[in-house]
Amino acid sequence: AEPLCGHDFVVDACVDRIREARRRDDPFRLTRRERGKVFLVGAGPGDPGLLTVKARDLLRRCDTVVYDYLVNEEILNVVLPDAEKIYVGKVG
Repeated sequence: AEPLCGHDFVVDACVDRIREARRRDDPFRLTRRERGKVFLVGAGPGDPGLLTVKARDLLRRCDTVVYDYLVNEEILNVVLPDAEKIYVGKVG
């Protein structure tokens, strides 16, 4: 029989306990996977037809959108219905 510490399930359990302990010590500390990503997407002159394919694809996948009064409503229709939309105003 092999020593127990060499088995993958023991190693995985140890890693999980270390991560759990880190979270208890600092509740605001997030792992790289938990942090997510932020993309800044410009809407150009405001015409939804001029939105880049990359921008459209990002908007279709995002969890949260922060936008101002310059954004055309048609562009916001691309965002998933359950995504959080945060209006920040910003009047020039």
